[in-house]
Amino acid sequence: MLTRSQITSRITRALQGARDERLHAPQIIQRGKAVRRGGGGEWAPHVAFSSTAAPTSTIVACYIDEDGVGDTVDVEVKIHGGGNLNNAVPLLSDGEWFYVYYDLVTTRWRNLTTFIGGTTNCAS
Repeated sequence: MLTRSQITSRITRALQGARDERLHAPQIIQRGKAVRRGGGGEWAPHVAFSSTAAPTSTIVACYIDEDGVGDTVDVEVKIHGGGNLNNAVPLLSDGEWFYVYYDLVTTRWRNLTTFIGGTTNCAS
């Protein structure tokens, strides 16, 4: 089983490879968004920047690849252990980034970064 740092390292390498490849790969339009074609298989990792503080839901509006640039998209976040984003770690704030991918089957943005449900009150 891979450790969290090994998973993060692999995602970082894949993201850098996708960025390098994107300079040469043709673009296609898919549901109003330009999407990189080829190389990444069915999905390619992206960086999502939260446009708000953590909401009381599992869906957060984010900018993709650059903070504050372009339209926001809704990212559906799966939280290990359940709960909402306002009670999950890492805690999102405006401008906080995490890894996502575009799911071609469900046509939704989804998280790659692991979020864990719990409480933000560490005093007790």
